[in-house]
Amino acid sequence: MSIGISKKVHAELEEFQRRGYITFYSAYCKKGISIFNNEGKELYHHKCKVYDGGLGHWIRRMDNIECAKKFLIKNPVDLVYMRFHFWDVYTLGFIKTIKKNNPRCKIIVEAHSYPYKSQKPSSKFYKVMYLLDDLFSRKVKKYVDLVAAVSDIDVNIWGCKTIRIENGINTDSYEVRTIKVHDNSLVNLLCVANETPPHGIDRVIKGMAIYNGDVNVILYLIGEYSETTKKMVSDYKLEKSVRFVGKRSGEELNEYYSLADLGIGLMAGHRINYHQGICLKTKEYFSVGLPFITAASKSALVNDLAYVLVFDENENAIDIDRVIKFAFDLRGNKEIPKQMNYYAKQHYSWKTEMDKVFNCLS
Repeated sequence: MSIGISKKVHAELEEFQRRGYITFYSAYCKKGISIFNNEGKELYHHKCKVYDGGLGHWIRRMDNIECAKKFLIKNPVDLVYMRFHFWDVYTLGFIKTIKKNNPRCKIIVEAHSYPYKSQKPSSKFYKVMYLLDDLFSRKVKKYVDLVAAVSDIDVNIWGCKTIRIENGINTDSYEVRTIKVHDNSLVNLLCVANETPPHGIDRVIKGMAIYNGDVNVILYLIGEYSETTKKMVSDYKLEKSVRFVGKRSGEELNEYYSLADLGIGLMAGHRINYHQGICLKTKEYFSVGLPFITAASKSALVNDLAYVLVFDENENAIDIDRVIKFAFDLRGNKEIPKQMNYYAKQHYSWKTEMDKVFNCLS
């Protein structure tokens, strides 16, 4: 599980606990599968015979489903919140067993990145998964009480009752940044990510490569980035301007938030058919109070926000002159971090999103 997904799952668990639920959850860890309770205590561990590689991915996925199923047979619960894994004989068997063992249990399936089949299968494995999903998804509506869709699509997914939600965050866990003001000879940009194609950091780097202005632009890259991105920086001879910082958290990360003028959001969401310009990372930018740039469709709500500079969804290089002007326009306004943090609490908390889910479920 990636760092971002892990943080999301724990934030969801905290919200369920806030609502009075005693929670249990499964997770990949220590080369196997573990079941944890409300306090994060490990109740059960299953070591996978094969964990790494493509085959290991398939086996640990099956083991995760089977371990959760066995646990729930012995420990019936009132509600199951399931992150979607593709439908096949294992996932269908999982929800069938839960309903057979405990008919009153409500099953909510979180469908993220729907429609997922608009993304071209990256391997033969995923081609097979798509075929199995086509077959088994037709049978799930009998067992699923609600689909929570992290999606732009307004349809009843798999024939099930569906509510559209956004990825939320634990807004109380972020410290509002203290702005470090520099003179107008420098603009600091910050991207915090474990890089995937939708991040579109290549668009920013290409823009820096063709920029020939007088302002010194520094891009700090925190997290993990591809060899392709590192080679691009080298090919453009931008080693002094693009700095790979590595993973940072806590006070170290807060220092970079304070140093930055702007964050880098989702610059190529169109590569996975996502057009809203807001993701978990940009919501974190809101929580700490860091204005940012992103790419989004003309209809996205993000276009109306004063703290966000929106670029068109395409493969073009980012106009660094526009970025610099935006940074200068906001520079010195010490109220912005507080305003952005307040906006995050009103719009991006898991309380707000789970209110939608429970209102629809009832």
